Amino acid sequence: MEHYKLKQMASDAESSLHKGKERLGLARAALDALVTNHDVLLPKAQQWWQQVHVVLSQFLVEKDRFDRTLLVHWAAECQDFQDKFAAIAAMQKVLLLIPWTIEAFALLHGHPKPSYDALDAILRKSLHESKVLLPLKGVLQRTDQWKSRTQKSVAKLLSAKKIDVAKIQVFLNEYLKMPLTCAWGQKLESLLVELETRDPLLPPPTLDITPPSSPVLKRKSSKSSTTSSKKAKSDNDVDVGKKARAVVS
Repeated sequence: MEHYKLKQMASDAESSLHKGKERLGLARAALDALVTNHDVLLPKAQQWWQQVHVVLSQFLVEKDRFDRTLLVHWAAECQDFQDKFAAIAAMQKVLLLIPWTIEAFALLHGHPKPSYDALDAILRKSLHESKVLLPLKGVLQRTDQWKSRTQKSVAKLLSAKKIDVAKIQVFLNEYLKMPLTCAWGQKLESLLVELETRDPLLPPPTLDITPPSSPVLKRKSSKSSTTSSKKAKSDNDVDVGKKARAVVS
């Protein structure tokens, strides 16, 4: 019995020693990381910080003449230590947001109206949270909805025997009031010009349109397929019942 207790104590001591070695290894790794951050990365971070302040001072003084790609360049220079210092990570985000904000402002307030593709591209480059960009994304969504609706309508109009030019003009007027330009709207402008200037004896102009599939048609097809499957299942059940009765008899 005493031998068992001594053996158990030795096992517990060995387990405690193993855990102690693991804790010691983690502590040494943390200490090495701290020394590296302080002796190696901190001087680099301080030098980067000072240089960034110089660049930002030039930006404030020169403004229009300042090369904004310098901000992006210095934002990339802190990749080795940005995750070690919170202030460095915050400053890097500022360096990237300044040129983005200027580009976005120039796009939204410039003339002529911004294009759909340009706004979509600049939103993809943003570091802002999604909720901050909701108003601008709403503008894109509004254009998407208009495009989907008018594409289906124009496809129907062009397939008719007599094309309703006035209706297409209504769609074009809606487009001209939209905050963005888009390729589909430009096609619509060209189409209307062709319709108004074409020779009545010639066939009407064609337009490459791929309207999105209708959710209504999807629902109908799925419903009909469900009904067919139910009917098939019912027929199978009837056949099985008949066979069972035949076997019993």
